[in-house]
Amino acid sequence: MCVLWPVLPVAAESRLALVIGNSAYATNVLANPKNDAELIARALKLV
Repeated sequence: MCVLWPVLPVAAESRLALVIGNSAYATNVLANPKNDAELIARALKLV
């Protein structure tokens, strides 16, 4: 079963996201968490 909802314009609302780039895992170290977090933050700003 598939339900399609109409897309209605929504008034602009303030949104907040917490993006964390953690490289300090106990067993592994990630190479680019800071860069990855910055890319995600930029992508979220476009949504």
